[in-house]
Amino acid sequence: MLRLEPSDPMPLYQQVKARLLGDIRSGTLAPDAAIPDERSLAAQLGLSRMTVRRAIVELTDDGWFERIPGRGTFVRAPSAQPQRGRRATPPSETAAGAIGVVAHFDQTGVRSTLFYHRILHGAQQALGAESTLVIHKATPPYTTFAASIAKDAQLSGLIVLGVVERDLLNALAAVELPTVLVDSEQPAQRRFDQVSCESIDGAEAAVAALVALGHRDIAIMNYPSTPAADARQAGYQRALTSAGIAHDPALSYRVACDSDAAYAAMGAVLAGGRVPTAVFCTT
Repeated sequence: MLRLEPSDPMPLYQQVKARLLGDIRSGTLAPDAAIPDERSLAAQLGLSRMTVRRAIVELTDDGWFERIPGRGTFVRAPSAQPQRGRRATPPSETAAGAIGVVAHFDQTGVRSTLFYHRILHGAQQALGAESTLVIHKATPPYTTFAASIAKDAQLSGLIVLGVVERDLLNALAAVELPTVLVDSEQPAQRRFDQVSCESIDGAEAAVAALVALGHRDIAIMNYPSTPAADARQAGYQRALTSAGIAHDPALSYRVACDSDAAYAAMGAVLAGGRVPTAVFCTT
């Protein structure tokens, strides 16, 4: 069973790669042996599938594994494996390119949410030390913006973060790069891979936990209307309804997407005549 060392400063994907390579050289993974699928290996190691996938892809590119469509990934026969200490292909052919992050504001700034900071940190962790994230602030006209993205030769993929504008998404669809939407609205005609959270169920669970603690006057601090914000509002109201608590629109606050606005809004709530006993703050 593969094990990783938490204190090892080596990037996680490189640790996975080193452990798999060690198992090949020790004979634990014999020639022609099937490699566990990405999902199983990721669950075993407690890592993301992206991290495990990168390790497997690089070992395949290096000549240690062979992917057979419809069957899986297998250890190559010794005669087909690279010589110890040498790569099957030059580093320039397998090094990962930069990943562009498309957003409406710099998500690395101090006014950005912790939610987005964690997403970017996880993305960089998955990339490791050999690649980087490049922030691209989305500005209209979006066709011109998308054209500038397409011309950026250093990019090998895009993460679209917190975007709901159809015009921008349609423009990005013309960019021939692998693209993943994160906390963004999928166009009516599905065009992109997407990572999203269970906004309704998550919000309902959070508010239900406050109800279980005895709170009845529960406010919500939420973003301006977006599909994700509306879903969290729905989860908040569903939890109140399930608990037999009437929804008071006066306890629903919509605030701009930055820390200063959120602090100002919270200050106004606490200074008001009716102070809720609990506040559900969305990200």
